[in-house]
Amino acid sequence: MNETSQNPFYSNDKLDKYSDEFEYSIGAIQCNSFYNSKDGYESTLISGMDLDEFKSIYKLELESEKNLSPFEDNKIIVSNRFSEKHNIKVGDNINLELNGKEREFKVAGVAYPTGPFQDVGSMNYILTPKDSLSKLFGVDGKINVTYIKMKDQEKKASIIEKVNDESDDIVLQEIFTQEELEKQTSGMTTPFMLIVVMLSFISIFIIHSSFKIITIDRLPTLGTFRSVGATRKQTCGMLIFESVFYGFIGGILGCFSGVVILYFITAMTMPAWATGMEVKISINIVYMILSFAMGVLLSIVSSLAAAIKIYRIPIKNIVFGIVTNEKDNGKWKLILGLLLAISAALCLLIQKQDMLLYLGTISMVFIMISIILLVPSIVFLFTKVFGKLYGFIFGNVSNMAIKNVRENRSILNSISLLAIGIAGIVTVNIVSYSVVEELTNFFANSTLFEVLVRDAAADAAYEKQLKDLDGVEDVYGVYYAKNIGIHDSDVKIKAIQGVDKDKFRDFWNVDILEDKNGSIKKLDDERNIIISIYLKDKLNVEKGDIIELSMSEGIRKYKVIDFLYTQNYAGSFALISDNNLVRDTGNKFYSELDIKTKKKPKDIAQTIKRKFSDRKSEVVIMEDYEKEILASNQQMYSMLKAFTGITLVIGILGIMNNLIIGFMERKKSFAVLRSVGMEKRQIIKMLFIEAFTGGLIGGTLGSIGGMILISIVPTIMKAIGNPIVIHNSIEIVAIAGLSGMVITLIATISPSRKAFNLNIIETIKCE
Repeated sequence: MNETSQNPFYSNDKLDKYSDEFEYSIGAIQCNSFYNSKDGYESTLISGMDLDEFKSIYKLELESEKNLSPFEDNKIIVSNRFSEKHNIKVGDNINLELNGKEREFKVAGVAYPTGPFQDVGSMNYILTPKDSLSKLFGVDGKINVTYIKMKDQEKKASIIEKVNDESDDIVLQEIFTQEELEKQTSGMTTPFMLIVVMLSFISIFIIHSSFKIITIDRLPTLGTFRSVGATRKQTCGMLIFESVFYGFIGGILGCFSGVVILYFITAMTMPAWATGMEVKISINIVYMILSFAMGVLLSIVSSLAAAIKIYRIPIKNIVFGIVTNEKDNGKWKLILGLLLAISAALCLLIQKQDMLLYLGTISMVFIMISIILLVPSIVFLFTKVFGKLYGFIFGNVSNMAIKNVRENRSILNSISLLAIGIAGIVTVNIVSYSVVEELTNFFANSTLFEVLVRDAAADAAYEKQLKDLDGVEDVYGVYYAKNIGIHDSDVKIKAIQGVDKDKFRDFWNVDILEDKNGSIKKLDDERNIIISIYLKDKLNVEKGDIIELSMSEGIRKYKVIDFLYTQNYAGSFALISDNNLVRDTGNKFYSELDIKTKKKPKDIAQTIKRKFSDRKSEVVIMEDYEKEILASNQQMYSMLKAFTGITLVIGILGIMNNLIIGFMERKKSFAVLRSVGMEKRQIIKMLFIEAFTGGLIGGTLGSIGGMILISIVPTIMKAIGNPIVIHNSIEIVAIAGLSGMVITLIATISPSRKAFNLNIIETIKCE
């Protein structure tokens, strides 16, 4: 398309010579129109396109329809948001102003907000037949926009260059570059990948403990094999083969159950407007195969330790079912754990932009491994410090419980599992909390106005008219320059705001690093610029450095005079003087008008729409805009929380596995204790003291580990172009820590019942 041409319509025939390179080339007519509602005019984007062609580009989900087929004449499809807002139903006739006149259209369909019908911001999307708009504009089959999908993406750049060189009335450009798409999607995929890493650690523990239960339970059978001539290698090989089989079956079941879980998570986290819509999920066969392979690999790796242990046990012990925990002094774990923690910290000191994602991910993995390795030493220290206090509170039984917590590997593994699970929950919940808190703070503290107006021809005269309205305290006209490139760099500044030094601080509160008042005033001295901390790190510049901006009027050199903290435009934001912005971009009109009110913002907004209905301004109430932004972030973080819930469930299963292993390993000890006079209630008390202690240590360590992981998150988010400011929540950390004790106490109920019903004679006889 060519938006700058006086006649934007062209024939699609000019692209026919390249048709063999296109999967499809679909022509359409797009233009702005206006709907006259009771609150004034609303902007709409009306698109003329054949229905089948639209469906080949976008997914169309209809909430309702009436006489939609054939899609012709003055029929239109509107979004359900537009329909609900104006109480419009299928079959109704509405008037839209386009090409300078009001036209009547019949609503034939109401679409769910998918694709362009999401109605981003305040712009409403309407679909009508292409022939209808073609006749209305009198362009006889011509179009003003073409949607093209390439067969070979490698040829995209060369085709764009050829078409733009050959034609004066057609401008071919990408809707999104591959880099922009990757940056946009990485903000969603990276958090999920981090959860996958946590789940992998937990899965290894669970599979290992489950396999350990199997081998302990089958020791008599394995002893029989060994006694009739089976070698250690044959026995070990059989166990590894079994682990492959378990991994194969588990991988298949895991893939199918994963699809089911994804379906339910998608259904549960769908926004309110999607109620009643068919739930659809996208399945990639490559990812399914990789997940299956990962399941088999995890099964083999996790079972190796148990298989090797069986390999080392003497045949006499196998025959008699004797399992003992080998003691180690734990020094190597302590040293390696500390080294990994130090390495994680050193990784974060390296601030090379192209390595931040990898370094941040490695740091997270190192911290999780470090937590696991340091558990024995932390438990030892805890029991030494609080051993006497336990004796005073719980009595003599606590001495045995403390000793078991310190020396029993199953309990130590449970603490490790719990710590990793709690750390993941703390991390995800604080990230979600931080996003909401930062957005809330931005609207509450940074924007000091209540209503925002956008108008294609907003000038000083319109600014004065708005200021003269009853209930308006003040108005500030703001200029913006969007997606400004840095000369000789692939970095683009998403938004540069022009600053009026006399009014800026009355409408905007920005956190400038050094000299808030002085730096704002200096913007007018010459071509000076204040850039965000994110851009400072991205461009690797310091105060006094010169950056060259590719502006509309040419390349302009700006001197960096200060830095600011902001999440506005994902941190890709800068300030220059409004005079410089107008001079360097050629902007004649304000990008927006910020309004401070003395009356209710809703009343002022309605007044503007009614009084200036002929201007068709877009009027936004900042409070409503805040709710929209918060709602748009809700779905992703709801899914993240759902995944952490799955992590917690898996962790509980792992803890139960380890506690059952501990019971099976200690059945003989329980029987001996009972035989020398220990009461059932004392054994139960001992088990619950162990559970309480394990939960206390695991919950506390997990909370601390979560806070450490949280400190790494900004590095990863900055690497993917979505910087985040962390807002810690004592409440979230405390609840997560306390949940550790609750989880272990609940998980102890099953082994406690087994211990209570233990038959002393049969157990000692069997052992």
